[in-house]
This record gives sequence, structure tokens and C-alpha cells, in this order.
Amino acid sequence: MKFETAKTPLEKRRSVVNECTDTPWLVIFIFFWFAMIVVAIFSFVYGSPHRILKGTDSFGNICGVSHNEKYKKNPLSGLNMIDRPDLFFLDFQDFKKALKICVKSCPEKNITNSRDLHRYHIRSENNLCRYDFNASYLSLPISDNINYFNNLGPCPRLPVYESHVILHKCIPKLDTVTEEHFKREMFNSWSIIDFFLIDLYYNWISIILIVILASVLSSLIIACLYWLTSIISWCICGSTITAVFFFNALLWWTYYTDSNDRKNRSHANFQNEIGIFVLSALSTIVMIAGITIVYLLRSKLEKLAKILEKAGTCLSNLPSIFILPFLALLMIFMLFSLGVYVIACLASSGYPQIQSTIPINSLADNETNFSSDLHKFNTKESYRSLHTIDYVDAYCLRKMIWFYIFGLFWLIEFVFAGMQLTIAGVVAHWYFGKYTKTPITHIFKNLIKYHLGSIAKGSLLITIFQPIRIMLTYSYTRLKRKQIKGSRCAGCGLQSCVCCFWVLDKFIRYLNSDAYAVIAVESINLYPAGGIAWNSIVSGSTESTALRHIADFVLLLAKFLVAIFSSFMSVLLLRGSKIADLSSLLWLFSFALGFLIGKVLLTLYKAVIDTLSLCDCERKIMNNQSRRWPLNKNVSPIEIETAVGTNETVSPFEMTLMMAH
Repeated sequence: MKFETAKTPLEKRRSVVNECTDTPWLVIFIFFWFAMIVVAIFSFVYGSPHRILKGTDSFGNICGVSHNEKYKKNPLSGLNMIDRPDLFFLDFQDFKKALKICVKSCPEKNITNSRDLHRYHIRSENNLCRYDFNASYLSLPISDNINYFNNLGPCPRLPVYESHVILHKCIPKLDTVTEEHFKREMFNSWSIIDFFLIDLYYNWISIILIVILASVLSSLIIACLYWLTSIISWCICGSTITAVFFFNALLWWTYYTDSNDRKNRSHANFQNEIGIFVLSALSTIVMIAGITIVYLLRSKLEKLAKILEKAGTCLSNLPSIFILPFLALLMIFMLFSLGVYVIACLASSGYPQIQSTIPINSLADNETNFSSDLHKFNTKESYRSLHTIDYVDAYCLRKMIWFYIFGLFWLIEFVFAGMQLTIAGVVAHWYFGKYTKTPITHIFKNLIKYHLGSIAKGSLLITIFQPIRIMLTYSYTRLKRKQIKGSRCAGCGLQSCVCCFWVLDKFIRYLNSDAYAVIAVESINLYPAGGIAWNSIVSGSTESTALRHIADFVLLLAKFLVAIFSSFMSVLLLRGSKIADLSSLLWLFSFALGFLIGKVLLTLYKAVIDTLSLCDCERKIMNNQSRRWPLNKNVSPIEIETAVGTNETVSPFEMTLMMAH
């Protein structure tokens, strides 16, 4: 829109000219994405999640899988194991060196001699001997004298104990001490990532249910924020504290019952019990901290209604904006699902190593009367020279797990930042009356054309430096206040950390999510946009700005409410589950998943509130409060200071909320 009056230098500087922003960061992001694709391709070639989930026999076959890779030197590889889902060790006492085979089911009874083994085979059609061994030989009277029953087969070392299945592996039912020792030794080489992927695979239905419930709860909170503006802040605070209290009680009760129940414990309960204790302790600390913070901010909560009303007015005029968080959430979960599969492939990556061994060491020297019977039933030369296949860990690929976790985190934050910029741009254009027929499409096109570099930069740096910014800002605020009051220790602390505070003042404080609104409106790089946003906020009313960030804090409590609800549901669904081995890890994962869902969906209100406040501050600076810009006639500036006493002081915590945003 053109104006007759001459533009000031400030207005000329801020004339919108669409141009690409932070292009070097876009190049870095593309190369990083390309590296992730290359790593994913190698993981698909060398990894197979079924090796962790179902196990492999000594011949390279994955149990419960119809198509296995065929190796030239091993005729027992490449077999169809679709009807053999469980892994059986021929000698559980020396299982590390024993032959492993896939069986239809684990032994349901104790087997003490060869005839019992043969009868079991006839009755159940379940062969516990090697695939190429003729089980009918076990019925001969001389079979007990042949050294067929050892760790290399062809048949299991006797006696064979009744077993139960844990993670598709046959675990003998023995006395408690022996059984627990066997489990500990068997799964000792497994990493936490292996356990987590297994639990995630076998409990995916529960995880999907938790995702749906968390999404529904987040949607209900958004509806309450729109309709119940006068009481919703108290409802969120009260609900969060209540949820933390009951969740904390449930965790301690679970820890007490699990620590006193020593029967039927899975192999991971040793670590799981410690995990439950840590979660219980952290939950208690969070509960105490939450109650304290809400108590300190109690006088401000009733004054948030006006901010929420302004946000509701904006959303009622832009109803299509409600779809953005759900689209972002769908895209994030698509990336997350693909990323988890790639991580599972990396965790199982390895290359086959063929080894030769002789199952019966002294068989050639046994020139006994039954040697002819031996060759009668076993004519294959492979029976004498046995080739086993072990998968050797591909350490280079396994080290890429952490690289991929970091990359997945960056991609998720990239999508989230893109959603924030789109919402901020739409709200800013609505605020200043710059209407288009399809505002979301217009802003999104500009994002794709010009601002992907800024999104890539902000999604990484803002997320990384946010906790650092919060800690430094809070420390600086407290020390500065005490120094003003005459504290020498505070002055010494400021001098000691002068370098850290200099970095905070010159760099870190400008990395904030308010920069996205400035980028969408003025099309400039992230760092100068963050500086403009920061200066605009600081130049505004200190009390009103702090109150705005207290509103953000209430929304943060709402996100924690969704996270606590998700973790609470996971405890109820997975507690006592025989499938979940590290249930505490799944509870923590459910908490993070719920927080992610709440973060994506509830950021709709956070972005709207922050952008409206920032636009009002920018309007005052750019136009010297003369309102020469054509404002939307339905919008009034968010003059929060009229609702807040000017004589009230801002606490260090409130100042931190303002500065660390």
C-alpha cells in the first residue's frame, strides 16, 4: 500500500522486499538431509529389525520370517521359518557357544532321554534337533550312547527343561536364582536402545491409543481456551497440579509393588526398578516446583483473560488457521515413524561372518558297531563339517544412531518452526489489515520460496540455546537485583560470569521464536529479526510483557498436563505387562510423546498471543504511536497495562519469563 507522505529512514529500512533469508543454513540443512538419506540406505542394506525382535539361529535364519538370505557355504540358511517363531538353545548352560535353532514352540515338559525327545517330536511335531537331522534315529536303542546331545548338536543337551517364551526366546523354568542368572547373562549384551525398540514394537497399539487420547485432550484444552477465557488459567493450573499429584502417587505405588514382587520378573526388571525409582523422585520434585511456581504467580492468573480474548478474536476471524497444528502433527509423526524404523535398522546392523566347526569332535574315531547306523540316517557331508553364521556388529553404522537421533530431532523442530512462522505471518497480516483471499497459502508460499534457511537455522539454534538462555537470564536477573541492593557477592558473581553474560547480551537473547513473526513480515535473516523482536518487546511495558509470558507459562503447564496424562495412561496400560521389559522407559517415552503433541497443538494459542503482542510493540515503534499503518478495524492494541497495576513489581521469575522467551 502506498502512502503520500515521505518515508522515514526507519520505514525505508523496513520496506518489505521478499528475498531469500539465511541461505547458507539452507545449504547446510540440505547436505545434512542428504547424509541422513545415505545413512538410511546403508541401514536398510545391513540392518534388519527382526534380528532384534525375533532373533536369528546359528545359520543366519530369522525366526518367524518366510524369506531368509541364502548363503552358499551353508545349506541350512535361507529356510522358511514362518512356522518356527521361537529361538531355542541346544545347551542353556553354555548358550553363548551353543547352537541356536528356530522351533515351533518351546518345550512344554521336561525331557530326560532320547526316547522322550523322540516321543515329544512325534506328538507335537516340534523338532528340537538340527534341521538336517533325522529324528527317527532317536528311537534306536543305541542312540543314548552316541554323543548327539551337546551344545553343538545335532540334538540338545539332556535334560531339556520346560521353558517359557520371553521375546521369542525359550527360557527354562528353573529355580529363581538360576533362571534370573540365565536371563541376565543372555540379555547382558543388549543395549537400552534394543530394549526400547522391542518394547515399542510389542506395545505399538498402546502407544497409538496414547497418541489419540493426548490429541483429544489437547483439542479440548484449545476449545476451553477459546470459550472459558475467564477461568481457564485456574483450571489448567489446578488440573496440572492434581494430575502430577496422582501420577506421583501411582509411580511410588508401582515402585513399591514391583520392588516387593520377586516372582515372574522379566530380564530387564533389574534396570526397570531403578528407572521407576528415578521417575518417581523426579515426579515428586516437579510436583513441589509446580505448586511453588503457581503460588508465586497466583495474583497474575486472573489478569490473563484479556489476552485470551484477543487471541480468540483473532482465531474467530481466521478459522482456517486451526488446521495448521494438526497438519504439522501429522507430518511430524510420519517423520518420527520413519526415523524410528531407520534407528531400528541401525541398531540391528551387522554383516554375516561364516565360521566352520565340527558338531561331533571325535566322531571319526568312534569305530563302533553303530557307525553304519549313523551314516544310514545322516548321509550329508554338511553334518560332519558345520558352517555357522554369526552377525558381527557394524560399529560404524551403530554409531550413526546418535547422528540420526539428532537429525530426527532437527527435522521435527524444522516442521514445528515452519508452523510457527506460518501462524505468525498470518496473524501479523490480519493484525495490519493486509488481507488476501488465502492468507495461509500466501504465507506458506513465501516460506517455501524465501525462508527455509531461516527455519533451518532457527529450528536448531533456538532449540539448543533456549535452556541456556533461561539459565543465564535467571542468574543475571537475580544477581543484578541483589547487586542493586548492595550485595558484594552478587557483584562478584556478575564479574566472574561476565563472558557468559556478554554472550547472552550480544547473541543468545536474540535467538527467540518471536523472530519468526518479523521474518514473515519483513523478510530478513533470523538474527536481525530476533534483534528487532527483542528490542520491540523490551521497549514495551515491562509488566505487560511479563504478563504475556506468564500466559505462555500457563500454556506450558497445559503441555505438561497432556504429557502427564499420556504417561499416566501408559502406566495403567503397561503396568504388569509381560511384554514390556523396560516399562519405565516406555513411560518416559509416553511423557515425551504427550509433551510433543501438546507442544505442537497448543502452540497455536502461544504463537497467536506472542504475535499479537509483538505486532502492537512494533506498531508503536515504527509509527511513533501515530497509527499511520492501516490497522484492522476489528483489532484493538493489546493494552495489557491498563489491566495491571502500575505499582506492582516484577519478580525475578517473571523477568526470566519475559527475557528468556
